[in-house]
Amino acid sequence: MTRTQLFLLPDEHPINQQTLPAYKGLALADTLSASLCFYDSFDWRLYRAGLCLQEWRVSTGPVPFTETRLINNNGQLRQRTPQTLAECPPDSTLAQLLEPLLSPRVALLQAEFTAEQQRYDLRNSDGKLLARCTLTRYTATANDATMTLLAIDSLRGYEKAAGRLLAALQTDAPLLPCKDPIAVFFQLADIQPDQYSAKPRFKLAPESMAQDALRQVFAWLLTVMTANEPGLRKNLDSEFLHDFRIAIRRTRSMLSAFKHLFPVAATQHFRDEFAWLGQASGPLRDLDVYLLQMPQFQKELPDTLADKLEPLSDYLQSQQKREHRRLVKVLDSARYRKLLAGWRDFLTQQTDSATAPDLPTPSLREAAGERIWRVYRKARKQGLAITPDSPAEDLHELRKTCKKLRYLLDGLPGLYPDRALSAALKPLKNLQNLLGDFQDCSVQAEHLENYAQALRENPKVPVETFMALGVLIDHLERRSHQLREHFAQDFAGFASRASKRHFRDLTR
Repeated sequence: MTRTQLFLLPDEHPINQQTLPAYKGLALADTLSASLCFYDSFDWRLYRAGLCLQEWRVSTGPVPFTETRLINNNGQLRQRTPQTLAECPPDSTLAQLLEPLLSPRVALLQAEFTAEQQRYDLRNSDGKLLARCTLTRYTATANDATMTLLAIDSLRGYEKAAGRLLAALQTDAPLLPCKDPIAVFFQLADIQPDQYSAKPRFKLAPESMAQDALRQVFAWLLTVMTANEPGLRKNLDSEFLHDFRIAIRRTRSMLSAFKHLFPVAATQHFRDEFAWLGQASGPLRDLDVYLLQMPQFQKELPDTLADKLEPLSDYLQSQQKREHRRLVKVLDSARYRKLLAGWRDFLTQQTDSATAPDLPTPSLREAAGERIWRVYRKARKQGLAITPDSPAEDLHELRKTCKKLRYLLDGLPGLYPDRALSAALKPLKNLQNLLGDFQDCSVQAEHLENYAQALRENPKVPVETFMALGVLIDHLERRSHQLREHFAQDFAGFASRASKRHFRDLTR
């Protein structure tokens, strides 16, 4: 067992490839050349979990090899596999560790380095290995920046020998311990991990003018859209489209909620244009959702039918590729470019009594409080009118109102104290979960029937596939009925006196 100490050597440090062999007892053991790649999701899920995914490819040395490692951010090894990340099978231990951390995101190349390494052994007069010293020069591929790391490995029982070596190496200049090696690599490549977030990381001033605060929110949502667009175009994973669409929906919802605060013509124009963009991206998102749900669909089937959904999966994948090509054409269109350019221009304009004398200029607290209270009362009224005999469309309308309320509550960061906001959000989230599941069951059952109809045009699709689809549709319909029975209970929490008081106190 070894203990490794890692040091970062400045360029001017006296220890280097030429001087290290001069230290007494050190003998060159081997050299190697390698590439080192760092992987993480677009939103840095591994980094936020304190982990780092590395891929080593050693091209020269005693034994050329490839290895993928999952390590803690302090360098401690969690798992390794003798393959590239792309070659790692889904049932491998590493893949099983990564799946819950990343899904539905995929690991993307974040940084790449070349490495030139020399390993030296410290042995006694009998040839017994006492310690190892490894000098590695890294070069970032993106910017050609370089750094040198020195690693000293002390073997159990020979710690004093490693200590003497360390003392000797510091004779001419001290060694700087490298306590966060992962951060050093990202700094070398000029990368700031965890820059992207689908949630706001700023706080609004409650007493600021509402129009100014809303423009700040709109600008952030536009940043989310444009940050996800490259990955969406490349179809890297489904979350790029998901976050892209969430930003669109939030923008539309805020424009609608506060339309009286901005010029009528401009507000209506952008509401219409963002609605167009949302509709254009909807079919692709639907297909992404069904492809993500395929494993769950299989679990809901009896063993005799669990493997009969492959024709459906193939069909969905082909449709997904087609819809993706269609959406890319939308993103390439003059209309889309004009929308973004016009929206950016709109967000730089000022709204005050001088530039728009007919528009109100309330504070954010006043404007948001009035709107949130109004939307809450509307949702409460809609829900109280729903009976066991009400059509499903009534629940769908309530779901849309609740979504607007949710966007208002968590889309204006810093407006309300966290504790008061959480008290209002808790019953709303519970109700939203039920209404969302109910809507999903209804829509999915209808879509699966449509997919079954499309598959019937292919004579090669086995009858068992249609049997499996029938089982799934029946399951969704039964699940929808169960959710409907629970509506009154979940809505009661949202409409209770306590919940109403939370919203009233929050918005006064």
